[in-house]
Order: sequence, then structure tokens, then C-alpha cells
Amino acid sequence: MRFDRKKLERYRELLQTTDIQAGYQEFLRLFRFLRLGLEKQLPDCRVQARIEENAMEYCYFQLTNSCMHTKVLEVAGAFVHGRFPLEIWL
Repeated sequence: MRFDRKKLERYRELLQTTDIQAGYQEFLRLFRFLRLGLEKQLPDCRVQARIEENAMEYCYFQLTNSCMHTKVLEVAGAFVHGRFPLEIWL
């Protein structure tokens, strides 16, 4: 298995010299708040309880309602870390 030692060292440096870890935890709190808010505002929808994280590339949660479910459709609230937008995926 190969890995880039310089990137690993840079990651350790960032963890030790910045508040990146605290910032990431704060982002997760905000994303959970958004998920819970949608769950309250859209009582007819089933909102996934768990936030899926993908190695800091993006994270998302899914929601659907009975009409979408019969058509095998789901909507996801997603956040793409590199570009920093909040997106809606179908």
C-alpha cells in the first residue's frame, strides 16, 4: 500500500497547529441542525437519522416521502467540502 508521507505529515501539522478539528465538529453540528430542522418542517417526509460522511469529500443525509418512495426516488441534502456549497441531490 502506498501513501503520501508529506500529506500525512501536513495533516498532522494542521491538527496540531489549527482548530481544523473543532471547525469540522462545528460543521457537523450545523449539518445535524439542518437535518433536524427539515425533519420538523417536513412531517410527511422520512429523513435519514444518520449523516453519511465520505472522507471529507462530501457528506449527506437522505429524505423521501411516500410518493417519491413508490417511484424509488430520494432527495439528499449534501455538502461538498472542497467547494463549500450546500446542495440538493435527487
